[in-house]
Amino acid sequence: MSADIEHQVFELIRNTCNYDGSAGILTSDTKLADLGVDSMKVIEVAYQLEKRFAFEVKEDALAQLRTIGCLVQMVKASVVPRVS
Repeated sequence: MSADIEHQVFELIRNTCNYDGSAGILTSDTKLADLGVDSMKVIEVAYQLEKRFAFEVKEDALAQLRTIGCLVQMVKASVVPRVS
């Protein structure tokens, strides 16, 4: 599930930010600001994450989101794993 979450977050970033590859390969260390993500875009990304993973992003957490890795960690910490 962990790798799946990471893959989905990266996919969401590519789609939401209309990523064209100009900033190089996306990694967990890629800064959202380097992708042109401003405060309004962070809200949009958070909303998309909430919809995709069915959890609520706390408003105070938005200011802490600096990298793609921060997004991945936030989702991993918030999503309850399903028991098979």
